[in-house]
Amino acid sequence: MGFGRGMILIALAILLMISLTFFTFGIGTNTLLYQEVYQNAISEDIVSDLIKKQTTSNAFDFQLVSEEQISQSIDQNIENFLSYLRDDTDELILTMQINSAALTELSEESVGKLPICQNPSQSPDISDLAKITCRPTSISVSQFTEDILQENGFDASQNTFDLVPLFEENGNPAQFKLFVTWLKFSLYISLVLAVLISFLIFFVNIFNVKKSLRWISLPIFIVAAILLTLSIVSINFLPNLWTANPGNATIVSMLQALTSPVLIKIKLVSTILLGIGVAVFISSFFFSHNEKN
Repeated sequence: MGFGRGMILIALAILLMISLTFFTFGIGTNTLLYQEVYQNAISEDIVSDLIKKQTTSNAFDFQLVSEEQISQSIDQNIENFLSYLRDDTDELILTMQINSAALTELSEESVGKLPICQNPSQSPDISDLAKITCRPTSISVSQFTEDILQENGFDASQNTFDLVPLFEENGNPAQFKLFVTWLKFSLYISLVLAVLISFLIFFVNIFNVKKSLRWISLPIFIVAAILLTLSIVSINFLPNLWTANPGNATIVSMLQALTSPVLIKIKLVSTILLGIGVAVFISSFFFSHNEKN
């Protein structure tokens, strides 16, 4: 084998390793796009713990929203958001169930305390709650309250608040979706590249099947062995690490539940690749070494 051909084969082997590594990690992280992972991560105990902490800090008023409503809303919103990211739906729907009667009563009480607008023709911008500093005299307190709630995403017929505007204030959902789309696209590209590189190895080896199979099996075996080892070590080591440094037990429990399925999927894919690498190497013995140089 010439020096130039050898360098090309080494470069192709490295590219094959990179493609397979990206593909394996992509398959692993793709599990985060499905609700089952989060159902395990956000258990009822975790939700209850979070609600108790919020209750202590008076961040929630249970006249407006119950523990059951919060739990149901979390599950439904996770499912809707992940469906949106996977491109299963074009519209993002995020809502919070709420007690409409209690909300209306508390809102009317707050609106009723607002001073009357000095200018009769003045109409406050009700789309921004921070800018509502007075109330007009042309409509009643109850009607003005209803207008404010509707403008800010409250659907009285469904007893829900639309959370999408709040989410958009802190980030663009379409950008998240585009990012996930590109990740999925690059996942397919990495697989296509791995196949293409394998064919190039055959071409560089002048279609010497025996030598080509060995050049292909080596990077597959190396990547699979490394990722399989790392995944096994992580699966067994990370829980002990988190137990030794609990910190916030709720956050630790969620992280463990989120990373575990990713590592398990990486372990599975690595095991399959390891089997493929071994099979490809063994199959090379069934072909003769027919290259002269």
